[in-house]
Formats: sequence, structure tokens, C-alpha cells
Amino acid sequence: MTVTAQTYRAKTDRNLEKNYATYIREIKTNLMERKDVVDSLECMVYIDTKIFTSRALYKEIITLVKECITEDNAQQIFNLWADWIIHQRKLEFLDEFIFETLAYNNASILTHCYILLFEAFDEYFYKFVDLFEEIKELSFISNELKKRMQENIFNTRINR
Repeated sequence: MTVTAQTYRAKTDRNLEKNYATYIREIKTNLMERKDVVDSLECMVYIDTKIFTSRALYKEIITLVKECITEDNAQQIFNLWADWIIHQRKLEFLDEFIFETLAYNNASILTHCYILLFEAFDEYFYKFVDLFEEIKELSFISNELKKRMQENIFNTRINR
């Protein structure tokens, strides 16, 4: 993914903390207007690595982002959203992500972001294996998670 103009501006801003409110306003405006959606989310994810985002702001931004997801941008949005959840380290954000992504039912869109999340929160995904297995169209997720779980068990045994 290339660094967007908005993200580049944030990365080179020596007064990022001072200009935080301006960036947030710009991101919200873009999302409300459904303009530069991926760029805005990428910038938000970057800013969150420097200035921790409150739970309320996270929910507000994600609510706006969900309204902007299309088939064309779903892959990028879900990958950025997964990165943000991993950075936030908040398990309660995973439920919303999982149920939103399941609506897309597209293996190519979901596999990468689920692998990212599984590597960060593997114990959490054990709960979902049965759900994914029961729904025929989602069996690719179940198969991938089982494979990852087996690899984790194997690697744990080798490391001992």
C-alpha cells in the first residue's frame, strides 16, 4: 500500500499532537462525504500509533467507515481495520469486525485480515471455529484457523 498524501502529511508533521484535532476533523469530514475513505482510515491508523485513540473516537470513526465499505475498497479497509484493532489490543472490537466482514463472504477479501488478527489474538478465534465450520460459505476461514492452530501447537512443542 502506498503512503497517501494525508498519511504522509501526518508522518512528517512535527506538531502532530498539536494538530491532532485538525486531522480528526479532516478524517471525519472525508468519511462523511465518502471521499478518500481508504486514505482517511490509513491516516487514522497511523495517527493512532502516535497518539492513542479513545474508545469513543474509535467507535465513531469505525461507524463512519462501515458506511463507506464497497466491493472496491473492502480489502483495503478490512486490512487497515484489522491493523487498527491489533494496535488497540482490544478484544471487544473484534466482534464488530468479524460480523461486519462476514457480510462480505469473500475468501480473497477476508483471508488476509483474518490471518493478521489470528496471529495477534489466536486464543480469541477458537470461539469462532465452530461458527465458521457450520456455515458452508465460511468454511475457508475455519480451515485456515484450524491450520494455524495446528501450526501454533506444533511450534509450541518444538520450542519446548
